[in-house]
Amino acid sequence: MATPRSDGDVPVPPDVPGGPGVPGDPDAAGDGRRQPAGRRRLSVGQRRREILAATLRLLSSRPASQLSIDDIAEAAGASRALIYHYFHTKEALYIAAVRSACDDLKSRLRPPPAHPFEQVRLAGQGYLDFAEENKAEFVALLRGSARAGGEADEPALIMEELRQHIIDLVTSSLGVANPSPVVRASLRGWVAMMEVISLDWLERRNLTRDQVRRLLANQLGAVLVAAAADDEDLSRAFARAVATADPDRLPLWARGVGAA
Repeated sequence: MATPRSDGDVPVPPDVPGGPGVPGDPDAAGDGRRQPAGRRRLSVGQRRREILAATLRLLSSRPASQLSIDDIAEAAGASRALIYHYFHTKEALYIAAVRSACDDLKSRLRPPPAHPFEQVRLAGQGYLDFAEENKAEFVALLRGSARAGGEADEPALIMEELRQHIIDLVTSSLGVANPSPVVRASLRGWVAMMEVISLDWLERRNLTRDQVRRLLANQLGAVLVAAAADDEDLSRAFARAVATADPDRLPLWARGVGAA
């Protein structure tokens, strides 16, 4: 029988030493023995989340190609067998980790019903909250470190889904039902700027959070104003939003639009 590869690109059968152990028993070791009594007993969901969190922590500092299942098992305080039991392959683990981080970030981008400008502001606040509170997840997600090199680059597709989600959030908040190519391209460029600026902020810490927030908001405003000059639907959406906004809470860039 072939020796299982340490990088975890193939599943490890249950009958291989160090394999998945006792099916359905998350606390069993690879050879069927119970894990040491000192190990915390966790539910399947809790243990799975710990493994995903450990994977993201490692991916925030090095690419997937430089990680092995053994590295992740050590960081998670779990056995190789347990990781194989939950995820079967290294690629499946990386995809699950990226999906988990993406879903966590999306959950922060759900502003309550409010004025369009306030919805966008709250979503931006949620984005920065997630980045600051979950730096490892955020860095791993944005850097694309979790790319496992499979035929279908699922982590990259997940990131594209997240970017499109942010674009849709902005356009739907403003009431633009069918964004034109000009609007979509403009917002795609802004999302890229937001990613780069957020990563730079987390790594260098030479800007305050409020400076980052204002910078991103003003950049979004500038991008939307430029797009509105070439898009009647967006221009009308701006006019509606400005007309219904509280004058004291109107963004400076939006006041400029109104004055124009």
